[in-house]
Amino acid sequence: MTAHPETDPLPEPSRYTGWAYPHSGDHLLNFRWLTALRWVAVVGQSLAIGFVHAWMEMKLPLGPLFAVVGAELLLNLVATYRARTRSHVREGELAVWVGVDLVAFTSLLYFTGGPSNPFIFFYIVHVSMAALTLRPAVAWALVSISAIGFAGLFAKHVPLPSAGQSGNVHLYGVWVAYGLLASCLVYFIHRARGAIQQREIELSEQRELRLQAERLSSLATLAAGAAHELASPLGTIAIVSKELENELKGSGYASAIEDIALVRGQVERCRRILARMAHAAGEAPGETDTWQMLGDLLNLSIAELPERQRIRVALSPETRDSELLCPKEALGQALRVLLDNALDASDGGVSIEARSFDQFLELRVSDEGEGMPPQVLQRAFEPFFTTKPTGKGMGLGLFLARNVVTGMGGSLRLSSEVGQGTHARILLPMGRLRWPPSALAPQ
Repeated sequence: MTAHPETDPLPEPSRYTGWAYPHSGDHLLNFRWLTALRWVAVVGQSLAIGFVHAWMEMKLPLGPLFAVVGAELLLNLVATYRARTRSHVREGELAVWVGVDLVAFTSLLYFTGGPSNPFIFFYIVHVSMAALTLRPAVAWALVSISAIGFAGLFAKHVPLPSAGQSGNVHLYGVWVAYGLLASCLVYFIHRARGAIQQREIELSEQRELRLQAERLSSLATLAAGAAHELASPLGTIAIVSKELENELKGSGYASAIEDIALVRGQVERCRRILARMAHAAGEAPGETDTWQMLGDLLNLSIAELPERQRIRVALSPETRDSELLCPKEALGQALRVLLDNALDASDGGVSIEARSFDQFLELRVSDEGEGMPPQVLQRAFEPFFTTKPTGKGMGLGLFLARNVVTGMGGSLRLSSEVGQGTHARILLPMGRLRWPPSALAPQ
């Protein structure tokens, strides 16, 4: 099927790919970043050694230097493999790798002039990374290691040979080292600030979600109380109307019998509405996931909607005879919410389509209405937010529908442009779809 990546995002991934917050618990993201930066360091060190040895005519001990760089290369191959295969990295392991970087850097300085090497101040980069990614106690331990290494270079190192070029080589080296060091610090500080800002945004969103959950819990409590209170009188009305109908049969009061049948029908409808009130919170008590024919589920979702003749159902060939593992009533109610909103928003046709998309089953509800402006689209999933007239809705439909979908491991997204209608897109894992043997048999 044709994908539309600009309007059809996949279920939300992690939205920030920079440094993880230092105290978030899992350091896998930081580990991957340090591994990538180590590749840059290996390449930079190799180029610097070759440049100084060849162009500046300083006869460096290439054997020991490239032995250190080669060891870094091999270790980083191991780190890259671990970064790709691990799902969690502990703080202690990350600290060990930063310590290995410090030891390798100290070894390179030992063979290239020790304290007189202009690049010695790149210790600050390693210390900064430790401070950004590790707890204070661990970071201070690594600071101590770097300070000991720095002091040891004063005591013993291999002096730099004299350069065949200008005597200002050391000053040029200081200038280059300053530029690189300043660039690294600006880069790392920028990444850290971005991570902190993103963390603050996530915390704010979590607080808002918690407030919404509290309000929803209060609403669910009221709904449960109302359902309990109404169940008894509705049951009484159903019993009495049935008895009246039996007594009037054969008496010639056909119109009265029809009225009583209408009353019983409305009572039954009220019972179904009360039953759905439990599903409306996104968790249907006692309802388990069952296999449902996808086409039957979509038809069931539109059965009780007004103007359902305006709704077009379309299943792609690969989904036409499939079954979906889902909570039937809860998902059906979620689809009804989307379809009902589409019918309200459009005087034209409304469609609900099913197709496969990458590793997901996509259910798309589209209308031909006026669409939503960006400020409304941004708030569409907020509970109790509605643009409908008073008495037409409480602003909970989309919020509760998304709860159902996310509870199934999927996502619900809206896309809309003013004048071009609105598209509601549900993505569910393809693992929830299956094909009965009869559907797989050759035709």
